[in-house]
Amino acid sequence: MIDHLSLANASDEEVQISLARNISIQNTILAETVGEHHIFGGMLINYSHSQRPQDNLSIHHNLWYRITERLPEISCELTRNIGDDDSAETPSFCSQQPLNIELSNNLLYDVNAALTYNDNTEGLGQPEAGIFTLNLNWVNNLMSVRPDFPFGMMSGTFITQPTNRLYFSGNHMNIYPDYADLQIVYCCNDFNLYNPSDETLAAQIQSARFDFPPITITPTEAVTDYMIANVGAFPRDAMDRRYLEAVAAGTFSDVSREYALEDDAFTLDFDPANPPAAPLDSDLDGMPDDWEVANNLDPQTQDNNGTQLSEQFTGVEGYTNLEVYLNMLADARLGENQ
Repeated sequence: MIDHLSLANASDEEVQISLARNISIQNTILAETVGEHHIFGGMLINYSHSQRPQDNLSIHHNLWYRITERLPEISCELTRNIGDDDSAETPSFCSQQPLNIELSNNLLYDVNAALTYNDNTEGLGQPEAGIFTLNLNWVNNLMSVRPDFPFGMMSGTFITQPTNRLYFSGNHMNIYPDYADLQIVYCCNDFNLYNPSDETLAAQIQSARFDFPPITITPTEAVTDYMIANVGAFPRDAMDRRYLEAVAAGTFSDVSREYALEDDAFTLDFDPANPPAAPLDSDLDGMPDDWEVANNLDPQTQDNNGTQLSEQFTGVEGYTNLEVYLNMLADARLGENQ
């Protein structure tokens, strides 16, 4: 579970999901990949192996800000580099099972590409070793781009691959407010001339969403406000505030996306030589004394791994007292912003 991160100024993709399954990324900012590799910024979903297959991914309620491409890019490239196992991977592995993936309630702001998908597995020099298939929920995503943006929202490969099973609902672009879903899936860089899309539909379009782990779906018209209130690390720093101020104002910069608009990555709201004092924690268990006293814990006894607060505050057993404290602290930080 990746929640409330702020990622920026990477020199390549800011997130890569490879050799991994059962992953959620939510309430996170991906912004301003810099340098000559800025076109490879954003999120790459890629390497897979029979021992560590990519599967069960949930990418929802995230902000892509001034990212050129990979929104995300979905592919399945084989690898043999798993521990001491140097045996050749079966080239058709990626075609043996579909990737289950949720892409919902994301805001793609001032980006310069469509979502992309490579339906041919890549690996061991065999570029067409098999067809890589998706089971995809694509729900209530919003793309907010400059008026001269030449692409659709999603590349045509998603719907021209007949083995894909897709559920689409509520996806929109700001510059084509009357179009949605299949109407904004397009092959090329001349969508501004030829819209809505007339791509040949071969994929299997589902009438109901896949029964993936549930998320709380935000209406598309509320996605921007959700981002302003919720995404990124809290308390927000100057850089994140700059991103969200632009999103709130609906402004775009003419500066090339290979450059950050400001040199504010290390701008703090306090003097780093004289940071704010930490709350008193007499037993050094990570929970402040006043919070422990308020919740009937002994501030003189380390009880971070105790679980007596779990059911009271979360409704289930098993969370440690420290986890309960950190979750309550995170909720408080969000509440301060709202």
